[in-house]
Amino acid sequence: MRTRAVAALIAAGLLATLTACSSDPTYTVVDVRDNGIMRMADLQLPDATQAQAEQAIRDYTDTIDGPKWATVTLYRDLADGELCRGTWVKDQQTSEKLSGGSFTSDTWPALQVQCP
Repeated sequence: MRTRAVAALIAAGLLATLTACSSDPTYTVVDVRDNGIMRMADLQLPDATQAQAEQAIRDYTDTIDGPKWATVTLYRDLADGELCRGTWVKDQQTSEKLSGGSFTSDTWPALQVQCP
């Protein structure tokens, strides 16, 4: 069972990397942690501008299939700390359950990106 989960995570990471390569900006999926309901993903895009970081997060969240909530963090360099972070929520029911309704949107799935 664990082997299947690891294989699925590796496949998802490779798919996301290949998908990212087909659009601009090109990012690398560094790490993905997924329990089936929630996902945390770390992306790296060297020399990214804030606009490129936001687009990379949007591109990545377009590939999400399965989890209902995802936190995606983009780094220029892992040692330098995050450049931007996005929170993606599949639907209003998930928002109510996991955030108490604090994550709001007029359309679903929804993405909020913050660049400190």
